[in-house]
Amino acid sequence: MKTLIIVALALVVCGMSVSANPTLNPGVWTEITPAALRPSISSGSLVAYELAIDPGNPSTLYANTNGTGNAKLFWKTTDGGANWENIGDFGGTTQGVGFGRIRIDPKNSDHLYTGIEMGETTSADGFWVSTDGGNNWTRPAGWTTLCQGITSGNFTDVYDLAVDPSDFNHVLASSRSWVAVVAESKDGGATWKSIEIPGANGNDYNIDFLSAPARGVGNGNTWLVSCPSGIWRTSDAGTNWSKINTSFQIMYHTGIYYSNTGALYMGGYPLPLKSNDNGITWQQITTGLSPFGSYFVIVGDGTTLYTAHTNVWTFPNSGSVQISPESDGLTWTDYKPSGTAQQITNGPLSMAYDSLNHIMYSANVFGFMAMKIPGSTVTINGVMPQAKLSGVKKQTSMVTSNDELLFLRSSQARPGKLELFDLKGSFTGRPQAH
Repeated sequence: MKTLIIVALALVVCGMSVSANPTLNPGVWTEITPAALRPSISSGSLVAYELAIDPGNPSTLYANTNGTGNAKLFWKTTDGGANWENIGDFGGTTQGVGFGRIRIDPKNSDHLYTGIEMGETTSADGFWVSTDGGNNWTRPAGWTTLCQGITSGNFTDVYDLAVDPSDFNHVLASSRSWVAVVAESKDGGATWKSIEIPGANGNDYNIDFLSAPARGVGNGNTWLVSCPSGIWRTSDAGTNWSKINTSFQIMYHTGIYYSNTGALYMGGYPLPLKSNDNGITWQQITTGLSPFGSYFVIVGDGTTLYTAHTNVWTFPNSGSVQISPESDGLTWTDYKPSGTAQQITNGPLSMAYDSLNHIMYSANVFGFMAMKIPGSTVTINGVMPQAKLSGVKKQTSMVTSNDELLFLRSSQARPGKLELFDLKGSFTGRPQAH
């Protein structure tokens, strides 16, 4: 509690707002779906795809739905889901089924990317940029130029979107169309080039940077592309590709996760996967998990890994939240913080962890939920960190944020400053004040 108070005071010092978040009971899932969307849950017309946490202001969340009714594509909250604002008008064409990946600049909370795939409605498809926290969006002319130059198929939408952990201007995009192409931009989407994946086929291409700079793993040239027909990997920015595996189906996965041991995890169908060599080889995780349905995502809190099973073809359905130590990752058990297995209905399609407030978020088919992790502490390599850097108060703990550490640095020269460091102790910047 003392640490949270210190951090909250620091946020005020830095000009960052601290709002009243929803009351969450530890170990219990709480509904945080925007009130305006809840009637759509009972009618079965709502599809909630993704929830993203602002690394600089973790009470700010962006949620993506399918634009049900008259709703716009995105919802934004600055108080952890207590109140929501509907944002993201992409030409008034966001009705119907659609995906919208959300990526937030860890050094500038106003700077956002999204990639949209609207099915039959193509006028909103593509890559979009916001510089005002999601209120207004523009589609760079360079995206249109890219799409016009790809003549092998209808490459206009964005199925998946990845940003380089070391450089937010370095972006990768894939399409849901039957085009085995990765689009790359190194200037924040202003210009693009297309990179073919020889031998790949099908659609629904997931794309990830295999890079965790704070852990000294990978780099901006190492990518992973996965789809129902297999997994491809490159370590030279697409000049050469290696076909990793064709027996694992990677349908609809929503991100990768590096554990504190450096192991890499990825959702999959029918089971998730683990790699100990940064994606060169993979093994299915079977112990304690169900082989029927999908595991879209695995996330962790620095000590424990979390996942849950869902079946995207059968609604309603529910699956138990399951956990494994980050030191293991192969043996899973039901998560029972209060003695009863935790269930998620119709999800999760994606999960995200707020390491400052120790809250797990889940985007489910029919809404969004949050759960306070009981008794959680921030750990690095299994050890509760104490501030050791020069000028940092001894009693001030650090918290992970986008593979970085958030310190309250206090000295005579710079009292009460929030600063970001990588896991090696190198200064990387400061969260932008608002």
